Parts: sequence; structure tokens; C-alpha cells
Amino acid sequence: MKKQACKKVAGALLPHLSGYRYESKPNAIFQTPIGNIFRGMIFSSSGFSSSTFYPHAFVQLLYVPVEYFTLSIGKRLNGSWEYEPGQEETLAKRLLESIEREGVFRLWDDLSTADKFARNLSKYHSNPNDPYFQQAIAYSFAVCGQFGDALNWLDKCRGTLKKMQESEPDIRWYAPLLDEVTKFRELVASNPSDSTAQLDEWTEYTRSKLKLPA
Repeated sequence: MKKQACKKVAGALLPHLSGYRYESKPNAIFQTPIGNIFRGMIFSSSGFSSSTFYPHAFVQLLYVPVEYFTLSIGKRLNGSWEYEPGQEETLAKRLLESIEREGVFRLWDDLSTADKFARNLSKYHSNPNDPYFQQAIAYSFAVCGQFGDALNWLDKCRGTLKKMQESEPDIRWYAPLLDEVTKFRELVASNPSDSTAQLDEWTEYTRSKLKLPA
């Protein structure tokens, strides 16, 4: 679905989403103020049809440094979705009904702050041994100033990654993630205030890469 169509659908949907806005650069609907956690939706285009799209509702930590939207924490709304010019209001009504029915508002609320994220992520992630899951909780505890909990989760993440490296030494992404987590653990252990500054720096880095407003 083209960006202009996304903008029209967003325009029909936003009057029903208090506190949300649409921006064309990230081509996303999101809750404001953003703070350090993105909560919102994007409409992914189909490679087979210019009118077919896939609405993804998700949450993304900005203090985990990445250069793109990650859709691992959230869900793609069920159903078939087609854009038809002039039918934006009907489509917006369907989207809103799906958002309510599939618990998206609860997802956005449960993961709306770093503290809630650390406590509630397990409700929305089925694999506690996923190193990205462990990293996200560790960083969230650090954002909250709960550095002891952060260290425990960083150690879990490092242990998981080391085991994965041993069993699958040819997988390349393990090493850079382990390096990042290890360096951040050293920072948390030696100078918590510097680790907080690092998280703030990562937040602004990710925000700029996703083209999100401050």
C-alpha cells in the first residue's frame, strides 16, 4: 500500500485513537508522547498487490539500538486487508474493531513504560530463552534504575548467547549482540550513571533512524 493511502487510512482511524498521531516519514501511527518506547502500528505492503496490506500493532524499545522497526513484540492483525479509495472510513472501522478484539490496547498499556515492560513482557513473548527477550528486560531494568536486576538479566543474556555460539558457531549475529551486552554489563557494574547516559544515547540514535519526532 502506498504511503498516500496509508495516510488516508490513518486519517480515518486517528479520530478513534485518543493520544495517537500519524507521521509520514516513519509512515506509522503511534502513541504520544513517545518517550523511550514506541507503541503503535505500521501498514506493511504486500509484494503481490499494491492494494493489499498487513497491519502490525507492536511495541519497540528505543533504548535498544537498531536502525529499523522490529515487529517481534506485538501482532499482525487477523484477516484480509485491502485498500480501496473512498472506503477509508469503513476500513478504519474494521481496524478499530480488530484492535479492540485482539487486545492491542492492553498490549500498548501493559508495555507502555520501562517498568511495565520488564514486568509484563513475558505475557507477550513465548520464549524466555530468547536473548533479545533477555536483553530487553535487562535494559528496561537499567532504565528504571534497578541495576541489580539489570545485571542478573544481562548475565542470563550473556549465558544464553554463549551457549548458542557453542552449538551454532557459524551464526554471525550472536557475536555482535554478545559484545554489546557484555560492554553494557561492564558499564552498569562500574558506573550506573554512565549506563543511564548510554541508554539515553541509544534512545536518540534509534529515534533518528526510525525518523520519529522527539
